[in-house]
This record gives sequence, structure tokens and C-alpha cells, in this order.
Amino acid sequence: MPERFGQYELLMRLGHGGMGEVFLARVAAAERLVVVKRTLPHLATDPALVTRFLHEAKAAAQVHHPNVAEVFELGSEAGRLFMVMAYVPGLDLATLTRGVRLEPVLSCQVLADAARGLDAAHHTCDRSGRALELAHGDVTPKNLLVGTDGVTRVIDFGLSVVRATRAEGSQGGTYEYQAPEQALEGVVDAKTDQFALGVVAWELLAGRRLFAGETDVSTLDEVVACRVPSLGAVWPGAPRALVEVVDRMLAKDPAARWPTCRDVAEAFDACVAEHRATGDEARGLAPLVSGADADGSSGDEPMLLEVKAPGSARSRLAALVVARRAVAEPLAPAPQPTDTTPASVASIRPMTGAEQVALEALRGLSAPMTLDTMEQALTLAGLAAPLDLLQGLLEAGALRRVDDETFEPTVRP
Repeated sequence: MPERFGQYELLMRLGHGGMGEVFLARVAAAERLVVVKRTLPHLATDPALVTRFLHEAKAAAQVHHPNVAEVFELGSEAGRLFMVMAYVPGLDLATLTRGVRLEPVLSCQVLADAARGLDAAHHTCDRSGRALELAHGDVTPKNLLVGTDGVTRVIDFGLSVVRATRAEGSQGGTYEYQAPEQALEGVVDAKTDQFALGVVAWELLAGRRLFAGETDVSTLDEVVACRVPSLGAVWPGAPRALVEVVDRMLAKDPAARWPTCRDVAEAFDACVAEHRATGDEARGLAPLVSGADADGSSGDEPMLLEVKAPGSARSRLAALVVARRAVAEPLAPAPQPTDTTPASVASIRPMTGAEQVALEALRGLSAPMTLDTMEQALTLAGLAAPLDLLQGLLEAGALRRVDDETFEPTVRP
């Protein structure tokens, strides 16, 4: 049976770390999927932290925008702080780009969406019209979710309060994405969010890390010094307009940055439109991958990933996310079949992408699993023809029958 947490049934753990866990969940009283993020119990024992978390998370829950993952509920339950967000099938930007570089036009689409989401939060008001002055404080690739619809959403508003407990005196935010004034004085505002998104942009387009000291202290020293190479210096031939967008976001003086993230979004939109108007990679947003091998790989920088499909940047992003999502967690090697393995496994075939996604969804269930439980999990995960997928998993050797009524996942030989 799924674990109950308040009014939610925790169906599958999507991730975990030093501060908490993330679950795919279902509202017990309705057939609706959500994401539940809950902290470890010890974080809820600090009254000041609880108060601050609830204050900032309540403000975040008032942000309603297509480029921000909506927050449905927040609070404290069973000694844990938690936040309930909309479930959006997709991948965070860090996972999507692991080991590869996106075409620059796709990066610009992601960045434009993220900037719009941040701007919406920065200008959110309460019911009386008073500006909430909400800032994210931890804009990183892990907090930008690219959906299977090709839309990028900012996630985890309010959770930087919890992350700030990692180190005494920390103001929240991942060190290598902090603005100089955030690292020095603890400032968290719209301009620090813009700077952090600028670091994400520089790294996406340059294909390497910007601030990467050997220790947290040396990384913070680099952030404070803010000696940022121009994007044009690391990407020769980059479109001048794109270089200007990113370089301005990374100005050391906050006053020299773009006035708002809306201006940033419009600037990236213009880059995407220029690419679409020319239809020419060489003249538009053509990447330069120096030192790449014939297969596109390089020892120093990730492989350039191009999406060979017609359509807009957003539709190509959607296709990319679906493809990458299917293989985000490759299967581990397994023992050879034993006598308990069903005969159908004898002629094992490779799994399809849809079957790999289905297996990922089943991994969060407690084994052994009934047919009804598996069918329900796949349906809730938005997968079509769940019974056909289960039959395919049996044929591929990824599932085995325990008895007449139950099954369990196995690793393929």
C-alpha cells in the first residue's frame, strides 16, 4: 500500500538528498497527480526556520504563471515541512543537459521561459495589491524544469530558506550560481535571480562551468571577484545580440544588469526569432564545438546535441525531453536468468523508450506488485496502453512473475 502523508498517497519516490525527499503522489480524494517535497524531520525542529519557510512559501503559492510550477499547499505534517506542487512530466535542466550541449536556439527558448517565470514572481502582489518582493534565491539548472510540452518552469520558490541551513551564515542559494552581492551581503532580490540565470545561460552556451573552485570557499572567492569572460570570448562567432544579453546579465554592478527579467526574456525571444527568420544555423545561432571528435564528443566539453526535427524551438525541445526522459536512468547489469525466470524471458529483446519510462514508474512501488497496482501506476503516470506496456516489460525480461497474482521488477541480463 502507498504511504499516506496527510491527504496524499505517496506513489513513487522521485529523488532524495541531505535535506529531504521528493515524491510523485496522488490526492487521496481525487485522481490527480502532484509532487510532494518534504524535509527531513530535524529541519522542522527550528521554530525560526519553520516560520520563515511558511512565510516565504505562502508568498510563492501566490505566483500563478505558465512558467512557474504552481504550488498547491504547504505546511507541516508529521514533524516535517512540506510543499505540494503541480506534477509536470519532464526533466530538470541539469538532467536534460548531462553530458551534452543543447543547440543554442533551444537554450535560448529555455532561458526566455525561465526569465518570464522569474519576472512573474518578482512582480507578484498580494490581494491588496502590495508587492510581495518575492525572489527565488537559488536559480540553478536543477530548479528549471523542462516539460514534455517544451515549456520551462521555475520550481522550488521558497525552498532556498531550507537550503540555507546547509552552512552557518549561509543566505541560501547554490554557491556557484550566487551573485557577488548575495555571496558578500546576503542580498536576495530580482537582480540576484537575474545574475544566477545569467550563469545558467553562460554555461549552457559556453559548454563549461563558470565558477568552479576546488572548494566552496574558492568558488565563493571567484563569485565575489566576478571576473567573467565574455561569452564571445569562449564562443568565437557567437551572435552579437546573444553575447550582449548574457554579458549584461552577469554585470558585477546590479544597476548595470537588465532592468527586469522581462527584458531578459524579450531579448532571448529576439534571438530565437532571429534564428527562425534566417533559417540558417551558420548565420543564426550556430554552435562552435572546438576539439570535438568525429562522433561529436570531446574530452573537455560535452557533446553538442542537435534535434533533427522540423518545427519551432519549443516543439523540438518537447521531442528532446521525451527522448531523454526515456533513457535518463539506464538499467544496471543483472545476473543471468535462473530457473525461476519465466520462459518468455529466454529470448530477451531491447526495451522500447516507452517501456523504459514505464519501468521507471514501477520502480517506486513496493514489490511484489499486482497487475491492478501496476496498471494504475502507469495510468497515473500518463502512459497510454498500460497493459501492453506491462506485456512488453515481461517480454523484455524487465518484469518477472512471482506467483499467479503478483510480479516484481528484475534487471535484464
